[in-house]
Amino acid sequence: MSTIPSHPNRILIQRADKLGDTILILPVLAQLAHHFPHAKLDVLTSKIGALFLNQHPWLNQVIDVDYATIHHQSDLIQRLKNNQYDIYLALWDCKEIGKVAQQLQIPCRIGDQSNLLSRRLYTHGIIQGWANLARHQVEFNQDLLRPLGLHPSFKSVPIPIDPHALATIDTHLTPITRATPHRILFFLGTGGTNYPIPTPVIIGTLPTLLNQGAGIVLAAEHPTDIPLHHPNLLNLSGKTSLTELLALIHRCDYYVGGDTGPTHMASFLQKPMVFFSSRKTNPPSRWGSFSPHQRIIRQEYPCPHACHRQCHPQTCFAFLTPHRLIQTIQDLIHDVAHRPPQSTQDIKLTHLSHTLRGLVIQGQMDPSTLKQGVQSASQGPVPLVLVPFEMPIRWRTLPTLMRTLIHYNINVVIGAVPWWLPLWLRLYYGVLNGLIPPVIIPMSDWTPTPSDWIIPQAMLAWERAYPATPPHTNG
Repeated sequence: MSTIPSHPNRILIQRADKLGDTILILPVLAQLAHHFPHAKLDVLTSKIGALFLNQHPWLNQVIDVDYATIHHQSDLIQRLKNNQYDIYLALWDCKEIGKVAQQLQIPCRIGDQSNLLSRRLYTHGIIQGWANLARHQVEFNQDLLRPLGLHPSFKSVPIPIDPHALATIDTHLTPITRATPHRILFFLGTGGTNYPIPTPVIIGTLPTLLNQGAGIVLAAEHPTDIPLHHPNLLNLSGKTSLTELLALIHRCDYYVGGDTGPTHMASFLQKPMVFFSSRKTNPPSRWGSFSPHQRIIRQEYPCPHACHRQCHPQTCFAFLTPHRLIQTIQDLIHDVAHRPPQSTQDIKLTHLSHTLRGLVIQGQMDPSTLKQGVQSASQGPVPLVLVPFEMPIRWRTLPTLMRTLIHYNINVVIGAVPWWLPLWLRLYYGVLNGLIPPVIIPMSDWTPTPSDWIIPQAMLAWERAYPATPPHTNG
């Protein structure tokens, strides 16, 4: 049986995934650097992740790997075999890289053991409750530090800014720096997992914001033509490196973008932001911003599609107009001027209020509360949505129930349900479609209270359904 070294000399951390996923491992790196100050920390990551992490002061070495060719394990073994790692920490359950760590005979290999097919690759691990929507990805990442005696926390950490990139960005920003009270950065596009704010909507906001005196900067991975010219409009789309983009975000006062890597950079830089949470399957409670001033745009509940295989922007995003976006930006600017920064607990509550979608079984809640919830769901935009289900739950009403659950993206069912419904939901959502099933709050556990009454009870229901498991060791 493998033991965990108390004073490791060298640790390999793996997250060979997208940029946003790599950014969200920074709290893990911070904890490791703090608790093992004499250990060398190496990170195995994707090429885009390596661009972000290169020259990070906590790290000894950043090793990039192309996931498309990861099945050539012998090449990676040759690159790593002389490093003599004491610990391998898999923050992404990649079986191919896990096999490399096993062949390298790294004595302590820590990973998520909820996947039975890859469990044997690790000596220590955690069975993670991925269906618990009350937990952020940062918390799941830090769960894997439990075998080392460390515990997760819900917070961001600073990101270092390259001084040369900062000097380049300052040169770009000179024309609009002195003439505007604040600079707003719009990021166009995403890495592919989510959808960005539609470019026509952004273009429609620009004249109003420019007329109000704002300086506008546009950024994107690829060049984007904007049919508008103004002395306070700077289009840097396709013109910045990743380090320069980070410096650009640092220099701007406000950030507007979708759920993507640069948005997470802005989040860790604590930039006031408008966060567009587009897809049903990627809620703010799992992927939201850590900014102390944030406005979330999320209105996925009028969409009749499940959206786990593809998105339907023409249907889902019709609510997002230039007027709506302008108002949200103005509300954010007002927040910064007149409201104190949110605490980490307030940020988590904000995420949850924009994530929770509740279905209430007929006759099991106060009619006035239900009426308010129905108006919320039909009129929007509101964070918290409640929908009544006015039929008894039986097999013949199951198709109607499922359509309602999918249409409103329901993740909490409140009330008495037949014994077979939780089993059916786990089968339909989890086994057949790879989705997170709604959690059930029975009436026996229900205690209506004012204001945010659904949030703590939903959190408790998720914790009961998917409890955190203690670290364990494979024999």
